[in-house]
Amino acid sequence: MRPAANPEGRLGVVIGDVSGKSVPAALLMAVTRSLLRSCALRGGEPGVCLEEVNQLLVRDTSAERFVTLFYAVMDAQRGELRYANAGHNPPLLLRGAGRVEELSGAGVVLGVISHANYQTKTVPLRPGDQLFLYTDGVPEALNPRQEQFSQPRLHGLLREMDGTSPGELIAHVVKAVRNFTAGAAQSDDLTALAALFRPVARGRPDDDG
Repeated sequence: MRPAANPEGRLGVVIGDVSGKSVPAALLMAVTRSLLRSCALRGGEPGVCLEEVNQLLVRDTSAERFVTLFYAVMDAQRGELRYANAGHNPPLLLRGAGRVEELSGAGVVLGVISHANYQTKTVPLRPGDQLFLYTDGVPEALNPRQEQFSQPRLHGLLREMDGTSPGELIAHVVKAVRNFTAGAAQSDDLTALAALFRPVARGRPDDDG
């Protein structure tokens, strides 16, 4: 899902994954995207939006289908990230000096449990911090010996990329995974997204966040 900014210096960032393959999975993701966008445009906090989307999916989808989803709002004026996680891979926050932090607090996947609660968490951001999101096709990518790329290997790779742009970061990760898999067939898609935090002064909403 594409990030969306507004004039107040806030950037909404979303990544998700759907159980299953083909047309039914694509349709479920399209519905999920529309439901989340509707709540986000009304100004709902991430946790509130995930609860709303979950309720609608539980009502209208089969028990075999579910969605993992991470939704965050990067606030360039307040210098903070507000987020909620519905069973998605732990997002990573790249700090200065090569530090990599996992964002905790994953709740249950969407579309399974009625009235599930999702907590909105907040973490401070500093200039140059990057949010890195990915699907399980990254750490679970398999090489010809059936070894996984793994979460520790991903963390180590990101620590080496301190100070790079989001585009360079994603390109480097994708290249590393492809080199690791060496052409072996994969069962999951590889998706990654990165967002760089650049603060703006309060009272100057026209600045680029």
